[in-house]
Amino acid sequence: MKNNNLIILVIATIITLFFGWSYRYAENLLAKDSLKQIVLPVPLSNFPKEIGNWDGKDIELSDAVKKVAGNDDFVNRSYINEKEGKWVGFYVAYAGQPRNMLGHRPQVCYPGAGWIHESTKESVFTSQSGKDIPCLIHKFRKPFPDSSQVTVMNFYILNGIPTNKEAEFNSLSFRMPNIKGEVAHYVSQIQINSAVESSVVEFAPLIADMVLEYLPDQDGNVAATEKQEAKND
Repeated sequence: MKNNNLIILVIATIITLFFGWSYRYAENLLAKDSLKQIVLPVPLSNFPKEIGNWDGKDIELSDAVKKVAGNDDFVNRSYINEKEGKWVGFYVAYAGQPRNMLGHRPQVCYPGAGWIHESTKESVFTSQSGKDIPCLIHKFRKPFPDSSQVTVMNFYILNGIPTNKEAEFNSLSFRMPNIKGEVAHYVSQIQINSAVESSVVEFAPLIADMVLEYLPDQDGNVAATEKQEAKND
């Protein structure tokens, strides 16, 4: 009986050690995989700087912000329409590991930077090609005595499909690392901000179709690739 108990104890110990080792191995493997950069065929930095009457200028992000965001590619710019005296901030982030985008949304980031969240409403705008794009429109203000206000529109592109719901990429399948490095398994966040809501509403339809051209569709095709190749020829 004692021998049997000893054998059971040894087997149990071996099984425990094996699964413990397996768990740590898998954890390390997934952690390394989540650090792999997934490269877009055409970088977002190639996004047009001249859009109608709007002229864009790149705004550098700090290394700390880049590290926290954990994106594989991004573009961060200000666009100015001097003719009409308007400006917007424009930010597009692509994450081939969708779980890296969780929590990075205006309702979290702006209050973290000292803004007070006043409201969020669901909305829809129509791109120049006629696509309906669901979005969220947020309003923030600075604490008294600062009178600064900002309107932020944001929406997501999930595997080629526009959405305004973060819950759609909060499932287990999107929390797992993109082991195969598939460019079509991604989430992209688009943010447009300005002190004046009408500027945001005016700018969004101008860029929506172009953003979709730079991001993979459901089959992994990137429309901007053909334009880039034609430009290089």
